[in-house]
Amino acid sequence: MILTGDNIVEMCSGLIHEPKQKKKSSLHLTVKSIKKIISKGSLDFGGSEEEAADLEAIKPKPEKPDDKYGWWDLQGGTYIVFFNEELSIKESGMGFILPLERLLGAGATLAPRVVMRNDEEGRGLFSLLTVGSGGLKIKENSRIAELVILRNE
Repeated sequence: MILTGDNIVEMCSGLIHEPKQKKKSSLHLTVKSIKKIISKGSLDFGGSEEEAADLEAIKPKPEKPDDKYGWWDLQGGTYIVFFNEELSIKESGMGFILPLERLLGAGATLAPRVVMRNDEEGRGLFSLLTVGSGGLKIKENSRIAELVILRNE
C-alpha cells in the first residue's frame, strides 16, 4: 500500500512549506546542504575496512546582497545532498527517495534510495546528486526529490 501525502507528513519533521511539499501520495524533499566528495571511500566484504569518503561543505552564495537565500553553483560531477526533512517510519514499511522531473529537466539526477525503518534516525535524509557536464544552479530549500512510502498490509 502506498501511503498518502498526509500519512507521510505525519512521519516527517523539518518541512519548509507543507502545502507546497505534500502531494497525493508523496512528499517533496528540499535541499538543506550540499557537500562535495573530496576523497575516495573504501568497502570490503565484512565491513571492518569500510571507510566513508571525505566530504566538504559547499556554501550557497546570494546573487544579490539582500537575498534571503543563496545558490549553489555546481559544476558537473557527483555530490551528496542533504535534505531539510527528517523521517521516522514507525511501522513496517520502506521509503523511496526519487528525483523530481524538474531536477532531471535541469540536467541532474539523484540516485534512488531505499529508506527502511530507523535507517535515517538522527541523520536526516540524503542522497547522491549527479550533475551533468553543463552544471547546475540550485537555490537553498529547492524541491528536488520526492519521498514515497510503501507499507506492508
